[in-house]
Amino acid sequence: MSRTNSKSDTKLNYSQLKSKSIFSKFLSIIVISMLLTSCAYYNYLYHAKKHFEKGEKELREQPEGNEAKPKRGAGSAYKSAIESAGRMLEFYPDSRWEEEALLLLAKSYYRTNQYRKAISKVDELFGKYPNSELLNEAVLWKGMSSLRVAQPDSARAILSDASN
Repeated sequence: MSRTNSKSDTKLNYSQLKSKSIFSKFLSIIVISMLLTSCAYYNYLYHAKKHFEKGEKELREQPEGNEAKPKRGAGSAYKSAIESAGRMLEFYPDSRWEEEALLLLAKSYYRTNQYRKAISKVDELFGKYPNSELLNEAVLWKGMSSLRVAQPDSARAILSDASN
């Protein structure tokens, strides 16, 4: 009788192990999927930051007085930053790096003389993340963009509110 019990115990244990094995595999697939997805949208932001930094470096290296119009290489670096950050927001809306991507877009739009789009991205950042740590920097870019679209009164109000 004890032999029968041990066989049924073995069958039960094997069945339990098989069930646990399937569950473990399933759980592993979910975890790996989550990690890959997380890496994918961060990868877009990483590349966007690298492109923006390249544009900033090229902009600093150009002769004085040409800051309003980035030279050819810098302009394409900013456009690449816009593409990468835009893809991240398109494919992974509401990701944990969304606010950073929105600010990066605003800065890149400013650098490519697309001031209204820069203002729009800052407004989107304000709307979605009213308590963001990035708001002070975002206000600066919005104020500078407002100056460029000939809205000096609006720019003054934005920038004076930021200093208070």
